[in-house]
Amino acid sequence: MILEDISKHDEKWRKISYSICKDKMLADDLVQEMYLKLMHRTKWNDYFVILTIKNLFIDIVRKQKKISL
Repeated sequence: MILEDISKHDEKWRKISYSICKDKMLADDLVQEMYLKLMHRTKWNDYFVILTIKNLFIDIVRKQKKISL
């Protein structure tokens, strides 16, 4: 199963996520959302996982900007 393969690198994803957002709780949330997004994929690579985490963070930032307007 793909989630088992991806989760073998969980610590790495959390470190990368933290380097993107600089907030531990948000980094954990991003990784959990990434798992949900990639759950049904049949193929993956590191670049695709990192890109998914980055895009999830960008979505959160955009939502926060809309709320503060």
